[in-house]
Amino acid sequence: MADAHSSLERKNPLAAVNIFRSAFPHAPNIHFTIKCRNLSAYPEYASRLRDAIGSDSRISLIEGTLTDEEHEELIMGADILLSPHRSEGFGLNLAEAMSLGKCVVATAWSGNLEYMSQENAALIPCVTVPVQDSTGVYPAIPGDRWAQPDIQEGARLLRRLAASPQLRQSLGSAAQASLRRTLRPETYLQALGWE
Repeated sequence: MADAHSSLERKNPLAAVNIFRSAFPHAPNIHFTIKCRNLSAYPEYASRLRDAIGSDSRISLIEGTLTDEEHEELIMGADILLSPHRSEGFGLNLAEAMSLGKCVVATAWSGNLEYMSQENAALIPCVTVPVQDSTGVYPAIPGDRWAQPDIQEGARLLRRLAASPQLRQSLGSAAQASLRRTLRPETYLQALGWE
């Protein structure tokens, strides 16, 4: 899931497509959905994304804004939420999926590590590289770096999880339990100094 106004290079749906296609080059019963809002505002990136999808009928691209109910249905209908992001603030979609007991595969970098670990998610290793955003949304300040997730390791994680419903369930249950502990309303109030 990505909002183009939050930087498609940062959210990195191209890497998600590459991870999926590397993981499952010949798996007709495995499907992948990409949700992008404001994609048409960045036609060059949109073209690159559509080219990467090509004629792969297993990949669906949803554009536009979903209602809250549609958003939750999309998450609930998935076995895995994949986020090979380059950087992340909080990672609301990731936290929502985890709170619903879903297995999450995400880059081992940025704000999501405040609540994600090897115990409750599948973390994609990465290296850091200088920030370069072809869409111009994410300003590159000299010295700034963000993640370059390992595509092949992401693909390996997806294959492993696809082969093991038990592992997906175990990670999803651990994610849900950990978020109930760490993201309680009282925690927010304490952080704001209201309690």
